Amino acid sequence: DSYDIKKQGRTCRCAEQSVNQVAAEPAAMVLKSRRTKAESGTTQEIRDLKVKAGVIKRILSDLAVCDTEISKQAAKVEAMKAEGADSYDIKKQEEVLTEFSSSRPADEDRLAKAVEDLEKTVEEVRESPDFDDLKETEEFKAAAALLDEQLAAAAQ
Repeated sequence: DSYDIKKQGRTCRCAEQSVNQVAAEPAAMVLKSRRTKAESGTTQEIRDLKVKAGVIKRILSDLAVCDTEISKQAAKVEAMKAEGADSYDIKKQEEVLTEFSSSRPADEDRLAKAVEDLEKTVEEVRESPDFDDLKETEEFKAAAALLDEQLAAAAQ
């Protein structure tokens, strides 16, 4: 006889396994993959730096695409006006341009929050003697360089 076991979002079709054996499996995997406390802390901090830097890069990319779309749409509206296109069509294209333009401030706010978050993390690492080994990693140097770039751009 086989039966279904649902535990921790997984379904197993088993004949001999008990629910406790299925539930214990993920815990055993976690124990096998654990590192020393110091290594896992540094690994987690590196992961956090990569994620936070990646968020900033993605938002910058989104802003660049948004700027491109705004300029294309503005050129399209101007071309339609120059050609004497129907006023309804021009009005609709102006609405599309307004939509593109209205999303930019939200992206800028997201960028400011992401930069602030990365800044807190980088400052925490710089000020803490516990993270001396992390300060020498390529990930930290890249995140700090990206942060410095963004802070310099914001100052202009």
